[in-house]
Amino acid sequence: MRQLLSKALLIVAMLAAQLSVAAQMRQGYVYIANCQGNLISPSADGKAVLTTPQKAARLYAKAVSGGYYELLCGNDRLTLSDKDGYTMLFSKAGGGDAALFKAEKADDGMTRLRCKKNGKCLGTDSFGNGAQLYGDKNGADDRHLWAVLKSADEQLPNPVRTYRLDFADKAQEFRGWGISLCWWAAMCGKWDEKRIDQLVDWLVSPDGLNYRFFRYNIGGGEDPHNRGCEPHHMGKGKGLRAEMEGFKDSTNDVYHWYRDDAQRKILLKIKERRPDAVFEAFSNSCPWYMTYSGCVGGNTPGGKDNLRPEYYDEFAHYLVDVCRHYKDAYGVEFKTLEPFNESMTAYWYAGGSQEGCHFDKESQVAFIKKLYPVLKASGLNTVISASDETSVRQSVEAFEYYKSQGVLGMVGQWNTHTYIADNDSREQLSQLTTEAHIPLWMSEVGSGGNGIAGNLRLAQTLIDDMRYLRPEAWVDWQYVEEHNDQWCLVQGDFAKQTYHRVKNYYVRQQFSRFITDGYTIINTPCRQTLAAVSGDGKTCVVVVLNPLNRSTRHNIDLSAVKAFAKMGTAAKQKAVKAWRTSQDEDMAVTTGYTVRGNTIAYDLPGLSITTFVVSL
Repeated sequence: MRQLLSKALLIVAMLAAQLSVAAQMRQGYVYIANCQGNLISPSADGKAVLTTPQKAARLYAKAVSGGYYELLCGNDRLTLSDKDGYTMLFSKAGGGDAALFKAEKADDGMTRLRCKKNGKCLGTDSFGNGAQLYGDKNGADDRHLWAVLKSADEQLPNPVRTYRLDFADKAQEFRGWGISLCWWAAMCGKWDEKRIDQLVDWLVSPDGLNYRFFRYNIGGGEDPHNRGCEPHHMGKGKGLRAEMEGFKDSTNDVYHWYRDDAQRKILLKIKERRPDAVFEAFSNSCPWYMTYSGCVGGNTPGGKDNLRPEYYDEFAHYLVDVCRHYKDAYGVEFKTLEPFNESMTAYWYAGGSQEGCHFDKESQVAFIKKLYPVLKASGLNTVISASDETSVRQSVEAFEYYKSQGVLGMVGQWNTHTYIADNDSREQLSQLTTEAHIPLWMSEVGSGGNGIAGNLRLAQTLIDDMRYLRPEAWVDWQYVEEHNDQWCLVQGDFAKQTYHRVKNYYVRQQFSRFITDGYTIINTPCRQTLAAVSGDGKTCVVVVLNPLNRSTRHNIDLSAVKAFAKMGTAAKQKAVKAWRTSQDEDMAVTTGYTVRGNTIAYDLPGLSITTFVVSL
C-alpha cells in the first residue's frame, strides 16, 4: 500500500511539473536564456551559441506530438538539431528526432531541454557570451538549464534555495587539503629564502591555505644528448618549468641527488613549518633510457606503453631508492608511492610538453606486481597508490580490473583525478573503494576559464568531488603559475621572483581554512553547498557557492542540529560568523545575513562564495 501511495504521489508530482513547464514552453515566439541571462542564437557558421540580449535571435517553438518541440529561427525557419551526438547547429535540413526537445522542470523555475534522439540535455561548457551549445549534457549542471522568456530583456528571477542540515546524515571523515609540488617547487625553490618562506607560509599556515598533503614529483629525466627528441621540447607547452631532471642518466650511472635541490628545499620547508604534513611521491615517467621512444614525453603514438617490460624491475628499484633516500637523508617517509599518472590516456607522446608515460591497465597490473615486493623489502612503511587516471570513469575501469586480477591487496590507497568526472562515476568509485576498505584521494584537478567565474566553476568541481566521490584528501594541481590566474593560487614570474595571490587563493581558502583534519562531511540537499562538522561536534561549517551573476537567497535550516535549536535568539546570532569572497572581496568578514528561528537567511551576491562557521 505504501509503495502504491508513493508511486501515485510521484505520478502527481511529474504531472504537476509537466503542467508547470507547459505554462513556460508553448507554441509561439520565445527567447531561451541560460541562468546568466545569455540567449541561444545561431553564429555566422550556423553553430548554436550564446549571445547577449542585444544580439539575441527570436526562436519559434513549434509543438509536435508527444510533448516535444522544434526550435526554429528566422524567416528561413532554421532548425536547431544535434548533428553528431553533441554539436548543435541551426540548419535548413532539420534533423528528425535530433531536432525534437521536451521541456522538463528544473530548480528555480529553470527548464531542461531533453533531446528525443539521445535522451541527453541541451547545455554548454561555460556560461559566457559565445559559448557553444552541445546536445550531450546530463542536465545536472546550471550550464544545462534554461529559461523560456517572452522578450530578450526579460529579467530572470533570483533563485531561492531552502534546505535542511542534519548532523546525523554523515558522509566521509576528511583528513585535509593539499597540492602537488610539481612543477612550481622546482622553480620557486631557487628563489631567495625570504620569498620561499612567504610562499610556504601562505600555503601551510592555519590563516593561509592550511594545506597538509603534498605530492612530490620523482623526475624521470630526458636524454642529456637528446637522441630521442629535440632539446627543451617541453618549452613548447608547459614552459621549461615542466622539464624535470632525473637522478640517473643510465642503468650504470650513480644517483645524482643534487639535481632536485630546489623541489627538495620547498619540501623540507613544508616539513619544518607543518610537522603533520603528509607526503606522497609520484612519477610522470620513467627515465629516458628505460623507454621505447628514448623520450620521457611518451611513445609514438601516445596511446602506446613507453616503459619497456625488461625495465620493470629496474624502474621499481629507481622509485623505491628515491623514497628510501628521503627517509635516510632527510627523515621524510612518504606515505604513498604512485608510479602512474593519467596512464590510460593518449596524452603523452615523444616530443610532448611534459613527462608522461602511457600504461595500459594490463601493464599497470604487471608493474604493480614488480613494485610491490621491492617496496615491501625496502623496510619503508610507504605503500603503493594507484592509478591517477584523468577520468573518474577510467578510474572505475582500472579499479575493477585490479580487483579482477587480484592485485588490490598490493595497493594501499586509490588516487583519481577529476578533470573528467560525472557524479554517477564519482559515486561508483566511492562505493568501490569503501567496500574494499581502501583510502581514496582526489589527487589532482584544475580548470581554465576567466576571472572569478572560472575559479567558482572549479569550486563547484570541488564540492561535487566532496559530496559524491567522498575522498579523505583533496589535492590541488599548481600552486604558482606564470601566465594565468586560473590554474594556480599564486601568480608569479619565476625569473624575476615576483608573485602575488590571485582570487583563486581566496576561493580555496573559503574551504581549507575552516574544514580541517578530523571534520566529517555532512550530506546536504543543495548542490551549491558543502557542510561539515568538527570531530568534537562543537563547530559546524557551511560553504555556500553562487556561480550565477545575480543574487541567490539561501535559507539554511539548522533545526535538526539540537545544540543550535536549544540556543536563545541572541546566542544564535552570536554563534554564527561568516566570510565572503566575491569580485571585490577576499575572505572578507560579512554580516549580511539574519538568523530567524533556526534558519540562517542570506542573499548571496552574484559570483561569490561565503563560509558560515557556527559555534555550538
